Amino acid sequence: MEYIIKNEYLTAVINSKGAELRKLIDKNGINRMHNPSVETWNRVSPILFPQVSKTRDLLYTVKGKEYHMPMHGFFRDLDLIPTLIKNDELVFEISDNEESQKVYPYKFSFKVTYKLIDNSLKVIFNVSNKGKEEMLYMLGGHPGFKAPLYEKEAYSDYYLKFEQKETADAMQVVDGYLANVFKRALNDEDIIILKHEMYNPDAIVLKNLKSTYVDLLSTKNDSVLRFHFKDFEILAVWSLMKDNANFVCLEPWNGIQKDFVIEHEKMGVLSLKENESKEFSYTIEIIK
Repeated sequence: MEYIIKNEYLTAVINSKGAELRKLIDKNGINRMHNPSVETWNRVSPILFPQVSKTRDLLYTVKGKEYHMPMHGFFRDLDLIPTLIKNDELVFEISDNEESQKVYPYKFSFKVTYKLIDNSLKVIFNVSNKGKEEMLYMLGGHPGFKAPLYEKEAYSDYYLKFEQKETADAMQVVDGYLANVFKRALNDEDIIILKHEMYNPDAIVLKNLKSTYVDLLSTKNDSVLRFHFKDFEILAVWSLMKDNANFVCLEPWNGIQKDFVIEHEKMGVLSLKENESKEFSYTIEIIK
């Protein structure tokens, strides 16, 4: 089922499956999100919890016991019912249950809030540990934005411009898995021109950037989409090496699987103490 929130600037369409943002329509009636397609990518903005990326054979261990976790976690495939519906705000919340315990052995609650604020959509994640032991988790967003926006434009007409000039290495994919292997991606630069071949073999995973936002811009029109990610340690840039993959994903991540490690406490995960909660958010701002 789809839910709609709106204000005078934006309309957001959110699906009950995975609480996934499916459309973000600006005041000119243009949807700025990726149009899902079986030929390219059939998702739009999945939420990654409690896993980012994947482990070897999708297995990991907690206190010596083995568990199977789907790539990017289980939340994105859940059927959900909002706990709050307002004209400009929508909230989903889940807690652990018998099924979740089979793949993720922690007592928790996880809340996702979509809130329109003028010309911006703020996406808020709140994670709480409801158990008596330390809870380990990862968390991320995966919104895909349309590029190009208009006919007779090319993918390479679009580019990313960071808030500041960056010197940053990208974490590399080795044998289909993220590994502690790095390659220079930005060298005192603030611009990445979008090219499908740059996603070889996979996402550009940037860590410890100075910038708190990045703009998606075009050389052919004056559109400006600003993506704020200050609460996250990693920004991944991803699309497909296909000419018809007319989108770019800007993925804010906290916590990440690395070097094929399967012991949960060694993965680079985040942690919460008993009764502790943490909140993270990213914001999509449509400037033009």
